[in-house]
This record gives sequence, structure tokens and C-alpha cells, in this order.
Amino acid sequence: MDQKTRKHIQEKLKQRIAQLPPIFQEFLKENQKKLSLSSRYEYAKDFHLFTDYLHEALDQEITDEVILRLEKQDYLNFLDKVYQHTRSFQTTADQQTNQLFKNSYYGLSRKQYSLNHFLRFLYQKGLLTEEISLLGKTLPETTAAAPRFIDASLFQDFEHLFIPMNGFNSSREARFEIRNRPRNLAIAAILLYCGLKIHEVVELKRKDIDLNKQIIHLSRKKIGLISRQFPMKHCHSLKTI
Repeated sequence: MDQKTRKHIQEKLKQRIAQLPPIFQEFLKENQKKLSLSSRYEYAKDFHLFTDYLHEALDQEITDEVILRLEKQDYLNFLDKVYQHTRSFQTTADQQTNQLFKNSYYGLSRKQYSLNHFLRFLYQKGLLTEEISLLGKTLPETTAAAPRFIDASLFQDFEHLFIPMNGFNSSREARFEIRNRPRNLAIAAILLYCGLKIHEVVELKRKDIDLNKQIIHLSRKKIGLISRQFPMKHCHSLKTI
């Protein structure tokens, strides 16, 4: 993450935290060294969404006292609400239309985990008499290690990556995929065939890629700043994108 992006996220996190009840602010402050800046910002967004939901559902100001009186079902109701919700929009023809939105599995899991982490914090602080878990009876301290290798069969049909087997849920999703497909395939090809790290791909500029010579120019930090060239001879998809 470059300095400009980091500073931008820090400012947005500061604004989010200022709008949260003190109990959430205390949680984020106490976990400042345990969670990355990006994670703390995502937690703050989830907590902000949760308090907005409570304000609408309970029709009252959300204070620490209200938070500590909540039951497990209140948290589950929130997760159920954010999984599938409807928003109203005003069309250019000045007509109101409703559109159904669904949180992805990963988006919902993150909200579930962040709230569960918060509930464990409350219990450990002695603010709850009974531990509430949204993940089951116990919260695992560790997760299984990610596999070192990706199953090659997943890439047998590279040109159809990111396209669901059963089709898209809406024409909007299909249009989004078509518009972003060249970028998505290029990113996948660079990660799989050129050996770049995710943060290196994020920081790539168009000028760093020479399609004629099939070379990627990259600067890596070790002891000093080292410039390296990565051949793209195996990145077949980049030649056609």
C-alpha cells in the first residue's frame, strides 16, 4: 500500500470511528496492533452498518447501554437483513424503482466474523455474562493453512473464468463482467504465469508492461530497490486482451 492510499484510508477510518458508539471505538483502539489498517477500516464499516440497522429497527439512539442489552437474535437478524435487501432508486423518468441486492458469501462472512470478534471482546472484558458466538459454540483461534498449489483443472477453460456455470443472476452482473473481463483475465494471467505478488500487480502501471517485447518491468524492495524484468511468454491471455 503506497503512502497516499494509506493516508486516505486512515482519514476515512478516523471519520468512521467518530460516528460509532464508544464501545466500538474502544474495541478498534485495543486491536490497533493486532489488525491491519485495512482490516480495521472494514471492521469500522461493518459496525457502522450494524448501528444504522439498529437505529432503524429499534427507533432509538444507539448507545453502549443499548449494545450491551442486545441478544444473539438481534445480531442474526442483522446478518439476515444485510444478506438480501432492497433499495429504492429514482429513474431519469422520475419514477421510483426497487432493486434487490445480495451480499456475497465473503462479504457476509466478514460481517459475521467482525461482529463475533466484537462479542468475544465484550465477554473477555466482563461486559457480557455469557459468551455469544455467531460462528458456533466456540470460535477457533486458528484457521487451516491455505493450499500451496491451485488445482490445475480450475484453469482448463481459462477463457471462461469468472463466468458462473449457471449464468449470471441479472443482466447488470453480466454487463459488469463484460466491461471488466479484459482486466480480470490480465490480472489472473500475470498472477498465475509471471509469478508476481498481489501487491505488485496492484501497483503496476500501463507503462510497466511492454506487450511488444512481452516483458513486465518491476521494482522490488529487498535491501535496496531492485529493478527486475519478468518475461510474459507464458501469459498467453495478455496477447489477446
